[in-house]
Amino acid sequence: MRGFSLALFAMLRRVTAWRKLHLTVAGNVALLVQVATPIGFNAHETRLGLLGVFAAAALAIAAPFAVVFPRRHRPLGAERMLPKFASVGTPLTYSVVLHNGGRHPLADLTVFDRAFDRNPDAALFRDAREPGESRRNGFDRVVGFYRWSWLARRACGVTVMPGSVPLVPAGGTAELRLQAMPLRRGVVRFREIIVGRADPLGLVRGLVRVPRPQSLLVLPRCHPMSPILLSGSRRPQPGGVAEAQSVGHAEEFLFLRDFRTGDSRRHIHWRSSARRGELVVKETRDEYHQRHALIVDTFAGPGQQELFEEALSASASVLTALGLGEALIDMMFIGAEACCVTAGRGVGTIEHLLEILACATPCRDRSFASLKALVLGHAAGLCGSLCVLLDWDEPRRALVTALLGLGLPVRVLLILAAEAPTPDPGPLSAVPDRFTVLRVGALAAGLAALR
Repeated sequence: MRGFSLALFAMLRRVTAWRKLHLTVAGNVALLVQVATPIGFNAHETRLGLLGVFAAAALAIAAPFAVVFPRRHRPLGAERMLPKFASVGTPLTYSVVLHNGGRHPLADLTVFDRAFDRNPDAALFRDAREPGESRRNGFDRVVGFYRWSWLARRACGVTVMPGSVPLVPAGGTAELRLQAMPLRRGVVRFREIIVGRADPLGLVRGLVRVPRPQSLLVLPRCHPMSPILLSGSRRPQPGGVAEAQSVGHAEEFLFLRDFRTGDSRRHIHWRSSARRGELVVKETRDEYHQRHALIVDTFAGPGQQELFEEALSASASVLTALGLGEALIDMMFIGAEACCVTAGRGVGTIEHLLEILACATPCRDRSFASLKALVLGHAAGLCGSLCVLLDWDEPRRALVTALLGLGLPVRVLLILAAEAPTPDPGPLSAVPDRFTVLRVGALAAGLAALR
């Protein structure tokens, strides 16, 4: 029964998409009139039936235009100019350029931009929950059409409003701006640009399809918040100077001196050695500056997808608020493998960390202990840490306790459902201001209140 329902939903979606593309507003009204009137029963006896006959005749007359137009205007081309990034929930505007390679101008065109999409499978439909689904009536919750539609829109990743072009001259070009709304983070793949023109009756569109595969990376939603000051003293940082980041050990240059037994060959200054005819080495010292860790909890269970998305959104907002300045930021999480990515001082940018967050997936084949091992393995050079957690169970408390035992300041942002009780700060009871609970649905307000 569930499989039949999903197949029916998919068919309805295909019919709706076809109708929106091929019929104008007037064409949809004519189709509605034709379907709503009792044609074939009393079409010659009532005015309503006669109206249905007229609607059917108008659609039949206009229909051949949908076949003729794409054949006559095959030289029509289109190019899409996307930005480098977009962000979930932030309207996106980009340009589309039409090229008319024909001998006649084209007027009153409508442009549609379509992304690849796929229908949700049964497993995803069963496990997922639409935001606010608990507020729907019992029939809608059982049938699940709204949940299926939400999942289908998320799979597509973006909604694009159609645009119009008054005129494209023969052999010339025209540019228009399209408005889009990214619906999810990650890579959105566009498929084709469709250029349509209505028939003389204004009922049916003829469509020219221009395949234009292209990708757009959508970053997690970032909420505005005040800059966060992370406490912690400076520590010596191997790899801290931008000049030597690429080789993995960075020190501040002081002076040249003669080679001594036991000096590393890596420190030999070969150019000066060749000039003097004897080995000369560079005397250096480690640089001292701040290095902070952003620890992202990716251990989300089957029913915690919304919590996971909010955690990534909180992490992206924190990164944007922190900026780089003179500090280094190590973002640590467990994905397909243990990841520790650094930004700052010539190593990387905040945008690079956001790109990685955009493609993160929940980790369900490892335990939280793997994240603890990753963090403690990099704790020696840290000045402080900020943890974005999905739960406040014993393994997560143990991580915070271990960091505090190393003398590191720790701040916790705990993402919880709206109805979940507020837990005790546990190891952070002595500094309750470093333990913040952020609720799903009120994340923006919670982040705006952070200091």
